[in-house]
Amino acid sequence: MVLERKKILLVDPDAEAMQPLKTLLLQRGCRVGQVDSGERALHLCTRELPDAVITGLRLPKMSGEELLRQLRSDARTAGIPVIIIAEQRLLDDRVRVIELCPDDFVPKPYVAQEVVARLEVVLNDRRPAPPSAGPDDLEEGFSGSLADMSPVDLIEIFHAAGKSGTLQLRKNGHRGSIYLHEGEVVDAVCGQRQGEEALAVLLLWNEGTFLVDFAPTEVPRRVTTSTKELLATALARAEEWSDAIATLPSLGAPLRRSEHSASVEVGEEEGALLAQFASPRSIEQMVYESTGDPLALVRQLRTLWDKGLLQLCGDDIPSTERHPLFSLMGHSVASRSPLAAVAELFASGGPMPSTTGSSARQAWNPALTRAELLVTRARTA
Repeated sequence: MVLERKKILLVDPDAEAMQPLKTLLLQRGCRVGQVDSGERALHLCTRELPDAVITGLRLPKMSGEELLRQLRSDARTAGIPVIIIAEQRLLDDRVRVIELCPDDFVPKPYVAQEVVARLEVVLNDRRPAPPSAGPDDLEEGFSGSLADMSPVDLIEIFHAAGKSGTLQLRKNGHRGSIYLHEGEVVDAVCGQRQGEEALAVLLLWNEGTFLVDFAPTEVPRRVTTSTKELLATALARAEEWSDAIATLPSLGAPLRRSEHSASVEVGEEEGALLAQFASPRSIEQMVYESTGDPLALVRQLRTLWDKGLLQLCGDDIPSTERHPLFSLMGHSVASRSPLAAVAELFASGGPMPSTTGSSARQAWNPALTRAELLVTRARTA
């Protein structure tokens, strides 16, 4: 799907007016951020690099026109698609902004479905063509982005096809590996973690790259939980993870102890954790190097952050504006990923249902052609 997991930034001082659009984007699987000024939008675009910006023209502190000019003048943000929503009389004077190359204009009052349709067209035009699956995919493996296929999706393909091999993951310089035998996860490694402790981290990665190698490998079996149970647990943990990081800064951003933390009394456990931020460290780095439960660790860090005991390095923005503004609708059992439905379909060997309301039919779309082909070849190999 074009919009699935895309980061979309909405910019408008009237949050209520943008709510229908925000709701629809979340339903389409987007991560949606919302700010009320062009100044905040520019800061967030520079830090987070959203996949698209939807903005009005009348904004406080910095107009939508100036926001667009700033985005286009910076090499880091020049390629971010921008859609402008404005009153018709403002759009009639679009000569002012047309030279800045917005990707589309939408008049107010807008219809959310129209804006989303225009956004899909813009993103589809910019999206690179997916790699074609060659006849040697099963022998040589295949690679891609975790934003397109999550570790859960990839394990489901292994599981549905009953294949053996290795799933190698990489995110921001960190590496991890998941080993499977006949569709079952047998071991995993991530930093100092092994087995299910490593899986607890790796199954939360939704950014980075992956490499699938279907060649069998001999590894000790450290994972005793069934893959079906692991996947069910991963779906639940993904939702908990989204809640835990909802008010934290970017996980890759360096943090340090705040200046007043030394004068605040904290418990022994919090103090030990806080001491590790005497020099700048990111939450992502902490999770990777730790051997404990990443969810528990992030909840502890969130407590320190909420108490003002941690702060971003070299960032003078008020703490109320530091929190990440993108929220991700996590996987759930009731709302499964398209690849999960495809894997289940091909594992059963059943024909494509003709009932349009079935989950499999809803998941069927041209973007899944590569996944379908891989699963088919895995089953027949």
